[in-house]
Amino acid sequence: MPNSTRAPAAGTGKPVKAAIYLRCSTMKQEDSPDRQRSQVVPYAERNGYEVVATFADEGVPGDEILRRPEFCKMLEEAKRGKFKVILCDDVDRFGRFDSLQLGEVASPLVRAGVRLVTVAQGEVVWSSLMGRINSMLQAEFKKSESKDISRRVMTAMLQRVKAGEWVAGLAPYGYEAVKVKGEGTGRERRTLVPVPVEAEVVRWIFAQIADRGMTVNWVAQELTERRTPLPRQKGKGRRDPSRNAFWYPKQVADMLRNRAYVGDIVWNRTTGGGYSEFNGEQVLQHDSKTGPRDHGSSALVEVRGTHEAIVTREQFQKVQEVIAGNRKRTTPKKADEADYLFTRMLVCSRCGSFMVGRPYQRKKGAAQTSEPASNDPDRRFYMCGGYFRLGKSYCKAHTIPEAPLRERVVGAVEAYCRTWIDGFRATLQAEIDAARQVDHGLISRLKAAVADFDTRIATGEQNLMFEPRDTPARRERAERLRNSLDEMEAEREQLRAQLAKIEDGTFAAEKEQSLKDHEEVLWMVREALTSGDAADVRRVMREVVSCIKLSFNYRVAGKRELSSLAKAEVILRPQTTTHNLGGLAT
Repeated sequence: MPNSTRAPAAGTGKPVKAAIYLRCSTMKQEDSPDRQRSQVVPYAERNGYEVVATFADEGVPGDEILRRPEFCKMLEEAKRGKFKVILCDDVDRFGRFDSLQLGEVASPLVRAGVRLVTVAQGEVVWSSLMGRINSMLQAEFKKSESKDISRRVMTAMLQRVKAGEWVAGLAPYGYEAVKVKGEGTGRERRTLVPVPVEAEVVRWIFAQIADRGMTVNWVAQELTERRTPLPRQKGKGRRDPSRNAFWYPKQVADMLRNRAYVGDIVWNRTTGGGYSEFNGEQVLQHDSKTGPRDHGSSALVEVRGTHEAIVTREQFQKVQEVIAGNRKRTTPKKADEADYLFTRMLVCSRCGSFMVGRPYQRKKGAAQTSEPASNDPDRRFYMCGGYFRLGKSYCKAHTIPEAPLRERVVGAVEAYCRTWIDGFRATLQAEIDAARQVDHGLISRLKAAVADFDTRIATGEQNLMFEPRDTPARRERAERLRNSLDEMEAEREQLRAQLAKIEDGTFAAEKEQSLKDHEEVLWMVREALTSGDAADVRRVMREVVSCIKLSFNYRVAGKRELSSLAKAEVILRPQTTTHNLGGLAT
C-alpha cells in the first residue's frame, strides 16, 4: 500500500533540514551504503532538502534497535530538533520492525515533528490514523519477510554443512579457510587447509598436554614467553596493541577441545538467537528472536573427515581424558561461598578484561567474629582480571567493592524498567485507540487489495498453464512465474488475515492483552530487583545487563598508586524480551 508524497517545504520557500540514514545487514552490492547514498542524495537535491547529517549502520539486522548506535544517535538528535526529516532509500533500510517496535520508534519522532521520507515509497505518514495503520501493516509484512529470510539462510547453511563445507566464519588457529571446487559438481565450497607454521604450534600444544602432562596455564605462559603469534580474532583488538602479546589459558583450552584438528566439522553448538534454529531434526521458525544460547548435544551436526587433520584421533582422545581428569581434581566450591553478583559483567575499560571477584582477607590476629561471613557482599570486591592473571605489566591493580556498585547498578536497571513500562504503555495505548477507531474506508481498501491479488493470481495461473517449456530458458521463465505466484498468494493470505482481525475486533483485543501481559511481567521484574534476594537480583541482572564498563582515576600516594572509580557505564542487552524476563521474575 503506497504512502503519500508531500513537498518538503510547501508554502515556505525554505529548504527543510534533513538527515540521511543508511543501513545494510551485509556488504552485498544491492544493500551497500554507497548504493543507498547514490539514490538518497540526488532525491534530496531534487526535492529541496538541506542535508545536515548522515548516519550509517553496517552489518546490523533491520529488526535491531539498540545494536544500531548511529540509529540511536539519530533518534536523539531528532528529538533535539536538529532536523525535521529522515531520508532513507527504502522503508526496510530504516528498519524491519514489528508493530510494537515501530510504535516505540515512531512515537517520539511524531512528538518532535520529524517525518520519514523514502525514495522508494515516498513519505511514511505517522500523523494520521490511516497512515499509522498502513505503516503498522507494512511493518508486520517486513517482519514476516525477515523471518522468511532467516529460515532460508538457516536451511542453506545446514545443507552446506552436511556436504562437508566450512560455514563457521573464522578458521581455527592452524588453518585457513579457502574456496575449492567440489569433485564432480564444479561448485565452489569453503574448506580448511593447514597453515604449516601454525599447524606445528598446534601439534606442540597437544604434545605438551598428552605426552608431557603439562597444564593449560603452563602452555599459555610458555607460548607468551616464546612470542608465538596469536590466533586471529574477530572484531577490533584491545585499545593498546602491545597488550595483545598474551596467550590466555581459555584460548588454549578451547583449541584442545576443537574437533576441527582431527578433520571433523561440528556445527550448531550454539544459536545466535535469530528467528530460526535447527533442533537436530528440523529448522524451527520463531515469532521473535530467541536470544543466544547453547544447544544440547542432540542438535549438533557432525561430519567426519571433511578436511586434512593436524593431530591424530588417538592423541586428541588422550588430551580429552587428561582434561577430564584435571576437572575431577578441581577443589569443590565451598557451600558458604555464594556466586558473585557481577561475575563476567564488570569490564576494565583500560585493558578490556573482566573484573574478577575476590573476598577481603582477614588481617592477621583479627578476631573471628570481627569480620563478615565469606558470602557477605560487604566483604567482596572486584579486581582487574588482566592484572590478576598477568601482572602489572598488563594492567593496573584497581579494585572496587561490591556493595556500593550494586546499589548504583540496581538503581539504573530499575529506572530502565520503569521508563520502558511508561513508554510501552503510551505506544501500545495509541495503537489500541487507532485500531478501535478504524473506518470502513480502510476495510474497503483492504478488500480491494485482496480482490486485486485474486485477479492477478488468476491471470498468472492462466499464463503459466499456456507457457511453453520446450527449452531450458522457457522452463526457467515458467519457474520464475510460479515463484511469483507463490509470493502473491502468501501476500494475499496476509492481507486476508489482517482484514479478518480488523473486521471482528480481535486486533484491538490482542493489543490490549499484550499490554496487560507486558506490564505485569515488567513490574514483576522490578519487584525482583528490589526484593533483596540475591538469587533474584542475579538472575534479572544476567538477563537485562550485557556488561558494565568501569573507568578509574589514579593518584600517587608515596610509593603506591591508588585508584578510584571514575565512571560506571551500564550497557543493557539489546531488545531484552519480556518473555525471558517473566521467567526470571517468577
